[in-house]
Amino acid sequence: MKVAIYQNDPLFGEVEKNVLETGRAVMEKEFDILVLPELFATGYLFRDKEEALELADPAGTGYAFGGLFQLAEIKNALIIYGFPEKRDGKLFNSAIAVFPNGDFRVYQKTHLFDREKEIFSPGETGFFVFEFRGARIGIMICFDW
Repeated sequence: MKVAIYQNDPLFGEVEKNVLETGRAVMEKEFDILVLPELFATGYLFRDKEEALELADPAGTGYAFGGLFQLAEIKNALIIYGFPEKRDGKLFNSAIAVFPNGDFRVYQKTHLFDREKEIFSPGETGFFVFEFRGARIGIMICFDW
């Protein structure tokens, strides 16, 4: 199994550009699992909760999900990436694992750091493990370690 990690330098708020640039950067690479950074498509330094909400999507929707599901399908790979998630009137710093068939699993960051506490709610998913091609995988984000 090949696991790839791609570190981008996102342009803040430029979701489409960041997703396209990431896709171009990894398209010719071989991998079974691709891991992208926390909030890779939006950038990280939100002024406030309102700004983060403007860039947030419900899990399984939005431009980043669509683009990365398409990449997962083309590459027949699992792609894990961070995104601001809107759910039930709350905002979470989340990561999503997108399977090549379009299924997905969402993890919400449990341990918020510094100013994140002013923007995001603590995660409600808890920690979990899932399987992909015989590998057992868990997701944590940054300060969760």
